[in-house]
Amino acid sequence: AEACNFSKFYFAHEFHDLTGMTFMRYLNDFRLEKGMERLRLTDDSVTTVALSCGFGNVRSFNRSFKERNRMTPLEYRRQFRSIAEIPGKS
Repeated sequence: AEACNFSKFYFAHEFHDLTGMTFMRYLNDFRLEKGMERLRLTDDSVTTVALSCGFGNVRSFNRSFKERNRMTPLEYRRQFRSIAEIPGKS
């Protein structure tokens, strides 16, 4: 809001009108996407991934991740890696 020289209320209202979602929902989704990418591409701990993606703690990352993906971050990493290791799969 400050970068756009808008009040927080006006920014939130305009953002919702343009995107159909709240800014916090957008930000959380963006952070989760970055977290999913880091889980796939690095061996960083879940805590390191959570904190580097802007979550305040690993508990909130785990909760948001499971709510969105119906699995924990570690389950996601294991599932992705087992699929990636099957010959002929990309």
